[in-house]
Amino acid sequence: MVPNPWHRPELHNLSGLDKPVQDWVFAQEDVQSWFEDLFNVLGPIVTAAEKQGNPLVTVALGCQGGYDPGERQSR
Repeated sequence: MVPNPWHRPELHNLSGLDKPVQDWVFAQEDVQSWFEDLFNVLGPIVTAAEKQGNPLVTVALGCQGGYDPGERQSR
């Protein structure tokens, strides 16, 4: 799970669109492997959709009011 910067006092009032939040999230130890795992899961799904002529795959990530890493990832 990606750590939530909302729990950091210095980041609490910022959103995932703010660079300090982005820098903090991507500096966390497990974030890179989390993204790799996500892409490993989504890769075959996107490939299969393309083969079927489906131009769109929808992916939803959980959100905690817009002030979490999911906001940054969805952009």
